[in-house]
Amino acid sequence: MYLWNTKTGSEAYSSEEPLGKIESVAFYPNGKYFVSSTPTEDEDDDDEDMEPFVHGNGEFYGYTHISVTVEYDSLFELSSNSKLLAYRFSGRILVLNVEMREFVHTFTDHPSNLLKLSIFDDKRCLNALQSMDSVFLWDLATGSVVHKGGIAKKKRQVYVSPSKASILLHWI
Repeated sequence: MYLWNTKTGSEAYSSEEPLGKIESVAFYPNGKYFVSSTPTEDEDDDDEDMEPFVHGNGEFYGYTHISVTVEYDSLFELSSNSKLLAYRFSGRILVLNVEMREFVHTFTDHPSNLLKLSIFDDKRCLNALQSMDSVFLWDLATGSVVHKGGIAKKKRQVYVSPSKASILLHWI
């Protein structure tokens, strides 16, 4: 994987490790880190998992696992203040403070078939949309469930405002 500085055109980063097929890449809003995910094979079963790798300052920063059952465009969610990374793994939603390299929350009471993760409301809430028509909201300061309930329609999407201060559920 290569990363170029768009102002100078020079190479800013190249991975020393062969990453193979990269499914998605996301840049942190502060530009300090980027996350890439590559499929890996679990030795215990035939399912592929996704491993997001966090990179910063031209060096590999750390990695963690993510489930392939989450759609590729929703593999992980980055907070707008660039501190948090939320993702699903082994039936849990994990929230990682990237700079501290610490897990802040592990949520086990959540939708099983996850379609979307969003961090919003000034980085204080985590939203999860389930394929079985449920919406979950957690307070990231306390780790408590703020809301869980259904939307009971087949076609649905979640839109989060650019400021991440509000959420819109749309169904047909």
